[in-house]
Amino acid sequence: MVSAPFEPVNVAGGVFFNQRGGSAHVIYEVPVGKLLIIEDASASAVDSATSSVFHPGAITGMPVEMKLRTNPSGTEPMGSADHIIVSSVGLPAGGGRTMRAYAAEGTQVLFLIGLNTVEVNATVYFAGRLVTPPLAPP
Repeated sequence: MVSAPFEPVNVAGGVFFNQRGGSAHVIYEVPVGKLLIIEDASASAVDSATSSVFHPGAITGMPVEMKLRTNPSGTEPMGSADHIIVSSVGLPAGGGRTMRAYAAEGTQVLFLIGLNTVEVNATVYFAGRLVTPPLAPP
């Protein structure tokens, strides 16, 4: 039996409540023997203080940035890399984009929330695929 050339990966990273800028959360760990290729990601943030109402309050003039970090140790052959999903001024903020991001086997994918000076509730999702990397030459 021939194995599939790749395995789809869809990650709903969850909701992160009351986050100030500078937050980092592990949302996925790449299995040993696999390479993760992230192809699409989306994220959103709303003001924590008003998030439970039907229309969360708007905050103007405050930046917020949400991104994925792959290979966070920086010691892997590929090194650490940040992939911006949303960079905005004002809340609520959100968006998505296609990307080509790689994460090495056994490393973590982090969700980073930054620049915001008020607490936000944030969500993140990404989709991609796991592949078996080719063997390195001897």
